[in-house]
Amino acid sequence: MNYVEWLRVRNALRGIAIALAVMFFLAAIVRLSVAHLTTVDTIINDVKTQAGTKKTVSTLPDGTVRTTLISPRGERVVIDNHGYEGEKIVVTQPAGPHEHVSSVLFGSLSVQKSTDGKFTTTTVYTNAPTPFFFLIGFAELVALIVATILGAPFARENAGHLEISLTKPIGRVAMAIQTMGADAVGVLASGGMAIVAAIAVQALFQLPHYEFDGLSFYALMMSVGLPLAWYALLAAATASMRRNYGAVLGLSWPVLLVIMSLGSSSLGGSIVGNAVHDIAWTIMRAIPLTYASFGPADTVVTTGSLSVADPSFAPRFAAVCALLAIYGALAVWQWRRVEA
Repeated sequence: MNYVEWLRVRNALRGIAIALAVMFFLAAIVRLSVAHLTTVDTIINDVKTQAGTKKTVSTLPDGTVRTTLISPRGERVVIDNHGYEGEKIVVTQPAGPHEHVSSVLFGSLSVQKSTDGKFTTTTVYTNAPTPFFFLIGFAELVALIVATILGAPFARENAGHLEISLTKPIGRVAMAIQTMGADAVGVLASGGMAIVAAIAVQALFQLPHYEFDGLSFYALMMSVGLPLAWYALLAAATASMRRNYGAVLGLSWPVLLVIMSLGSSSLGGSIVGNAVHDIAWTIMRAIPLTYASFGPADTVVTTGSLSVADPSFAPRFAAVCALLAIYGALAVWQWRRVEA
């Protein structure tokens, strides 16, 4: 067992845990600061306390409990209580002079506001399902950060104590696999920590309610493959280095953004611009993040609760897996050739 590498993983996860704890603390401060702001509940209580307000309670055929409030001022509130599924609240009020259409989605809370000129209708879903895809996206970002932090395992072995590494009673290939395995556990664990932290933050504001559909499943597969492939790329790029590997890790993201910007955008149509674009586009094929999709493009048809992926997902994921295998093998091969 590579004890030193596990210590590096522990230190990286400890740093991520501190960052996530700070995020939770700041979210708690925000939650306390907005607790006094006017909400839909304030409007409902205002209607309830008006003299002459009529209240009726009925049960719909599907078991939903519907409460209707009608005030003398023409305000109407309809509350459908769906139990664990939350409430649907529709508030209809006389329109003001500057009413406009708006829509807000925050976690499981969905608010939609519309107007027809005479009346303003505000529809609130208190426990609308949140696509788990969003949590996976956050976890993937955190995992990529940890993959970058741990992305030079062999260069660290080369820096000053390679002789000691070579005296260990284990083959270099086996040691390399153990080292990369420890880092892979750390990368994936950081993603899990991020998901737990995101759920905790949302719980400060509302009851978490998630929807894990086909898109979330495909995003989960990518969130495992992409950080590991990115880690393997960095490990291969630094496997034969003895010093200055920190510069490679630090510059990896700026260089990545520049290459992807040049390869994804038109550069004016000139000969030089087209040449730069083509070169960048070709290099992008070797970068794992090229095959990521951060939008809902992975779904085109929804059947029941499972979304069907578009034809590009399988080749994209296959490319990520191929790059992971190629860069992982290249990193091990390079490190085997390093001499003390």
